[in-house]
Amino acid sequence: MKKVIGLLVVALFLAFAGGAIFLAVSPDYEAQVVKGESMKPTLSINDVVIIGPAEGRIKPGTIISYKVNGELVIHRVVSVQDGLIQTKGDANEDPDAEPLPISNVEGVFLCKIPYLGFLSAFVRTPLGWGVLVILPAVLLVGYFMRDMFKRSY
Repeated sequence: MKKVIGLLVVALFLAFAGGAIFLAVSPDYEAQVVKGESMKPTLSINDVVIIGPAEGRIKPGTIISYKVNGELVIHRVVSVQDGLIQTKGDANEDPDAEPLPISNVEGVFLCKIPYLGFLSAFVRTPLGWGVLVILPAVLLVGYFMRDMFKRSY
């Protein structure tokens, strides 16, 4: 049972690390933390959303990301007409005031990881860094060292 749990922990760590590396090196995909409530109930504060390429995917109902005054906005497309997109947050009653050119779209929503933004904020603190990065690394190395010493005797 201990071996299965150890393998599961290693597999989860490798999957998380692989996903993080993919997002870091891929120019077309990115992860963003939701900071507002305009997309509730679809997206909540501190959900992490994965954004991908937008080419050919923009139509009414699609969730897109774009920047307004340097701030990232994630809203749903209401209409597309003559190269302009009208957007609206799911929790908002009215569409956004200004339509935006399709060229302003940064990407489309692919998936969300609920509450991962809390973890992201916590890992930026000294305590979070120690608990979520240093401690697991030390435990993982200790697990492998113990296993190596067991086999050598």
